Amino acid sequence: DGEAASVAHSLHGQIDSGETYYLGGCPDSSSGPGCGGPLAGFQGCLRLISIGDQAVDPIMVQQGSLGTFRDLQIDTCGLTDRCLPSYCEHGGECSQSWDTFSCDCTHTGYTGATCHSSLFAQSCDAHRHRGDSSGFYYIDSDGSGPLGPALVYCNMTEDTTWTSVQHNGSQLAKVKSSNGESPQPVFFKYTASPDQLQAIMDGADDCRQELVLRCKKSRLSAG
Repeated sequence: DGEAASVAHSLHGQIDSGETYYLGGCPDSSSGPGCGGPLAGFQGCLRLISIGDQAVDPIMVQQGSLGTFRDLQIDTCGLTDRCLPSYCEHGGECSQSWDTFSCDCTHTGYTGATCHSSLFAQSCDAHRHRGDSSGFYYIDSDGSGPLGPALVYCNMTEDTTWTSVQHNGSQLAKVKSSNGESPQPVFFKYTASPDQLQAIMDGADDCRQELVLRCKKSRLSAG
């Protein structure tokens, strides 16, 4: 029928035709619009078949009493779901034909037959070697691993390359008011997940985190 293959597809209804029925193919001597399908044979399951109000016994077909057949299975369905389990990685969408499966890697950040290869460099150093200037880039620290790409700022200096992960805490935050109210916690939300941060740190020669505290009439104790 020209539609994508699916093991969940079912067709119910009555087929009106002439005296001869061809399911999935036509003899070499036949021609016409109904005999131009690309498939070499019918692939599917048929149940409760009746022709001319007379029920067809599949066992009689298998024994050669009615018509001819090849690769006919009785009381079972031999269709293969090639998308269960799906071989598409990183959220790629799996689809199938009668013969094979394919993966749609759109918007996943990966490419290849199974969305396995990352489209992004693994580090800011890789961008430096490409001759890229400082700026925001997506990097994929574990390559084709399970972690997705993270947005970072690559600062290309003369001596080295710094990878800065942005967060939402760049503005001043008041942790205690002047009237003695309880301190308020401050949370930092990074543009990278904890696992992505750990992967970036694992690949770094030096890691630094800076915190600036501006206070008035405050007693600081080192612990």
